[in-house]
Amino acid sequence: MVAMASMTSYAGARISVVGLGREGLSVTRFLAGEGARVLVSDARSADALAQPIAALSGLDVRLSLGGHREDEVLDCDLLVLSPGVDKRGPLVQKALRRGVPISSESEIFLERCPARVAGITGSAGKTTTTTLAGLMLQAGFKESERRVFVGGNIGRPLIEQVGEMTPRDWVVLELSSFQLEWLSRSPYVAVITNISPNHLDRHLTMDSYIQAKANIVAHQSVADVAILNADDGQVAALAARTPGRVLQFTLGDTLPPASEGACLRAGRLVLALDGRTMEICEAAALRIPGRHNIANALAAATVAAVCGVAVRDIREVLGCFGGVAHRLQVVGTVDGVTYYDDSIATSPERTLAALAAIERPVILILGGRDKHLPWDGLARAATLRARGVVLIGEAAGLIESAFERVLDECPSRLLQRPNIVHAPSMAAAVERARGLARAGDAVVLAPGCASYDMYRDFEERGDDFVRAVRRLEGDG
Repeated sequence: MVAMASMTSYAGARISVVGLGREGLSVTRFLAGEGARVLVSDARSADALAQPIAALSGLDVRLSLGGHREDEVLDCDLLVLSPGVDKRGPLVQKALRRGVPISSESEIFLERCPARVAGITGSAGKTTTTTLAGLMLQAGFKESERRVFVGGNIGRPLIEQVGEMTPRDWVVLELSSFQLEWLSRSPYVAVITNISPNHLDRHLTMDSYIQAKANIVAHQSVADVAILNADDGQVAALAARTPGRVLQFTLGDTLPPASEGACLRAGRLVLALDGRTMEICEAAALRIPGRHNIANALAAATVAAVCGVAVRDIREVLGCFGGVAHRLQVVGTVDGVTYYDDSIATSPERTLAALAAIERPVILILGGRDKHLPWDGLARAATLRARGVVLIGEAAGLIESAFERVLDECPSRLLQRPNIVHAPSMAAAVERARGLARAGDAVVLAPGCASYDMYRDFEERGDDFVRAVRRLEGDG
């Protein structure tokens, strides 16, 4: 059982916040501003937390650092967990046994937010879909008094802006599975782009992972809207979990019978809503590559249309949008080889999407921290499409073993054993990829793993890749 709680007032309440990361800092500042008596617990030292501690200057907040002192932390009216806190840990398990009410920044934000919220989740594509939907709403409401706030798992947490929001405004909120697992409420518009194996090092089973994702629709009312991927059986099945209006999007040319939403018909993105069929634009007009990005565009367009944005504004955004950093982004061309930064590809499934989007031989840079996900499917696909594979990080040996298992299954493969190589750093990986590539090929950083063995996050990993490519350009 999961204990959750909402409070009508935080003034005077004893609240323990676990984790002083990005969300932990924002929710601590918000709660302290509301008059709560806040204790922040973090396993890291004061030196490691110097920057967030400085951001708490002047607030009545107690710090308990260098480890979680369970009795001290659990002596509270409410326990607020940051997304990085594993619910299987001893502190959380003890809280559950004691019946300590548990909440999160996302839960408190949804509880207090007066604006209508469109929440977006998925194993892949949620940042692109969130960014697109936010831009479409901003374009659609630019001449009105409605403001659009975009954040959540991307950008900054929005909890500290909640006092600025009104019922006329819109919020477009990206939500990860970690942010969703403690929710006891769902947004007005809830989008699930897709579900594939991810974060199984944390969730352990697919059922647990899907349950976390399902929370985005599970607490909706009959007045709410769920926008689901009709091409993903696990997502489509979650229509049964919401009493709200269900819309769907599909890369097929027709929607399921009696459904509304968006589809790809004769190479055109088409909306079917409220008895009307409206053509948005040709898929060829999109500046972001790959069928997965067409699906993201369909999902975002459905969100925007439901929120009242005109098709002309949706079309204008899709024609201008060049993608989000570290998401299959072209970062340079050297000696006829194009270099792509897809550092956001933190699962094999996302690496497969990158492969499908690039219609030329590739040299893949793979590796990082394994998330207990299957590799054989990617290895099979890569043997046919990759001229070379450069392995980095903790999972290098695990990934190499997957390639060894499948190489002999593919006699017509492009990839040869000598072209599977290791590199000790990103700079060395880019150099080795350059040595394997031919003019017309693509070098793609799509690691299929988390970044935490070598980097703070996937952005830092992508930035390191871009720097290495810039050095190649300088050499040229």
